[in-house]
Order: sequence, then structure tokens, then C-alpha cells
Amino acid sequence: MSNRAALGAKVRVETTIGGKAIRQLREIAGLAWYAGAPLLAHFGLDDATNVATLRVEWPSGIVQEFTNQPVDQFRTIVEHEPYNGPAPGLAVGAPSAAGLPLTIQEPLAGARYAVEGSTDLENWAMLLARTSTGGTQSFTDTKTTNYPTRFYRVTVPWRNAEPGARNAQRESPLAFRAMRW
Repeated sequence: MSNRAALGAKVRVETTIGGKAIRQLREIAGLAWYAGAPLLAHFGLDDATNVATLRVEWPSGIVQEFTNQPVDQFRTIVEHEPYNGPAPGLAVGAPSAAGLPLTIQEPLAGARYAVEGSTDLENWAMLLARTSTGGTQSFTDTKTTNYPTRFYRVTVPWRNAEPGARNAQRESPLAFRAMRW
């Protein structure tokens, strides 16, 4: 994953302005504190009705492309690494005084994943985050005895956050603004 401010990310747009195919590039750069430059890519698109292609090249090497994007909007793009392997598995054992044992059939070796827990299926807290070895991993949720109901999920890839963080947002977000003049 890239740095939290997305410094070094390159944002490219392709669109049609005045009947001509136009390409624009913005690089997210950290300027001196006194410059006051916002960390967003702002594109002036004149009479364009949409952005044909929006491409983000993250400092980590991850590339994301979006097509047919509307103009006159702010959009936050979160760095995401695709995973095309088999889905991980999750099995729950019998609860005990020590907690609830979980057995995770990990995704492909090298993939990052997280085990998350929730009491309402809306707010998720990260319980475990690791890089897969491609095998089986055991984990005991020691906090499960504090809740009458607890739900679990395995996410691949996980969003570079600290275990125990609630709805963690340690992604590398990138604000994008495309507007007509």
C-alpha cells in the first residue's frame, strides 16, 4: 500500500473537450506547508459531459482504472489491490470461557487478509490481519463473551489497518475533482 496522503500518485483523465480527445495528468505532490496546496487532483473539463477514462497510478505500483465517470463531482478513490484467487473459508468452533475459536482456510499464499467481527453487520472491527501462508490459521476471539451476538467475515485484501481498529481508515485515499468551467 502507498503512503496515507497518496503522495506520488499520478491521476490521468481522458475525455472529449470541444470535440477533441484530451488527456490530462495530475501528480499528488507534497509541497511546503506554507503553499497550502490541497492533496487532490483537480481537472478543468470545460464542456466535457463525462470522463472517458480515469486512471490512478499509486506509488505502490497498483493501477486502478475507471470508465465513464461523471463530471462536476468530488470523488475519493481508495487504493485497492485486486484478489482473483479462491475465497477463504471460515469455521467456528464451540465457545468456551477463553472465547470463540475460529479456523481460517487462508487465501492464496502472499495475499493479505483480515478477520473482522461485528455485532450488527454494519460496524466491523478488525480482529486479525496477516499475510497468508496458504494454509489454515487458528484464532480465538476472546471478546466474543462480551456480546450476545457476534458475526465474522474474512476480507481479502484487507485495508492496511491496525488490528482492533474500528472501521479503520488507514487507506491511501485520493480526492478527485472533475468539473466544467
